[in-house]
Amino acid sequence: MNRLARHLTPVLVILSCGALPTGEAVAIEEPPYTVVDKRNGYEIRRYEPYIVAELDVAANSEREAGGNAFRVLAAYIFGDNRQRTKMAMTVPVETSAADTAVAMSMTAPAEARADDSIFTYAFVMERKYTLDSLPEPLDSRIRIRERSARHVAALRFSGSARQAAYDRRRTELALALRADRITPVSGYSLARYNGPYTPPFLRRNEVLVDIDWPPQKTTASR
Repeated sequence: MNRLARHLTPVLVILSCGALPTGEAVAIEEPPYTVVDKRNGYEIRRYEPYIVAELDVAANSEREAGGNAFRVLAAYIFGDNRQRTKMAMTVPVETSAADTAVAMSMTAPAEARADDSIFTYAFVMERKYTLDSLPEPLDSRIRIRERSARHVAALRFSGSARQAAYDRRRTELALALRADRITPVSGYSLARYNGPYTPPFLRRNEVLVDIDWPPQKTTASR
């Protein structure tokens, strides 16, 4: 991942509309979860199913991919859909590296160049919608899917979510999971909850990864 903060800017400007100048945020919907365990520096969460609108983008940099992705997804929730329905912005905005083999079969990366990488961007949909009731995207590149119930390891941090900070926190979480013998079952992603005008010390950023939970117990051989 490269320069995540830069290409998140367009949608974070939208998110900032839900924050007061002092940094005090108004209520913005996010997927419900239950904290089932707290570890050294991170927590284990149980998420119930929720729906996301995803977009895979091929580009030679995340900065290039991000601007295109956010324009498409933001347009969708603000009325660029078959029903012309305007939906509310939710949090978090998730950014991750896509599985290239899977993503190359999608419509969006079909024009990928040889030196391109694939990036995935996701907006969480409001809980009031179902797969059947969500407005139909006009842009065929948008993928609507339901994320099944799952357990997630989450490491929360404030301040900057730029590349160096994200890499450091991702490594921290990976090492902690290894020490606790917890197995990740997905790629890591960055979740951001605040607009760019929120003071850094009040920002909520998270490194997230799906995990196998509860961890398998091993029996020492004699």
